Amino acid sequence: MRIAICDDEKEIRDMLTEKIERLYPKADLLLYQSGEELLLTDAEPDILLLDIQMSGKNGMETARELRRKSKKTILIFVTALEDFVFQAFDVGAFHYLVKPFDDNKFTEVLGNAVREYEAVMECSPVLSVSRLVATAYQFGLQLSLVSSFQSVCVSPCHSLTRLSRLMIQ
Repeated sequence: MRIAICDDEKEIRDMLTEKIERLYPKADLLLYQSGEELLLTDAEPDILLLDIQMSGKNGMETARELRRKSKKTILIFVTALEDFVFQAFDVGAFHYLVKPFDDNKFTEVLGNAVREYEAVMECSPVLSVSRLVATAYQFGLQLSLVSSFQSVCVSPCHSLTRLSRLMIQ
């Protein structure tokens, strides 16, 4: 699992690095001091902790460009600015942490992001829910979306596999 930190303040990068290393010692950490540096790399992070207020390209602009390249990265804004919380939805942010935050909140948010990453990795060979639903409609199958999505939330891989098998029959 690759976790990236993009913040122009070295102290913040160091503090986040220390927390992540303590929580997830096997994670590969990628550190960037600017949005431009992050966007120039070929390494796609699985989870990205991104500051908004940075010199040069700010975090929101960086997130928009990142999303044009890939929608897979789990994006967590880590910023002192509350003003951009609604814009974070436009770029598919997973969470929005406002500095200063306590260790428990950071641990909770990062833990949720890691679980999301693990669930996606566990199901990677299976079609996405939206693609399965679209394909089901294409073949005229009637689905109970509510129960399907409830099952997906409980056991994503099992439900997706079961749904894909139904569609093949």
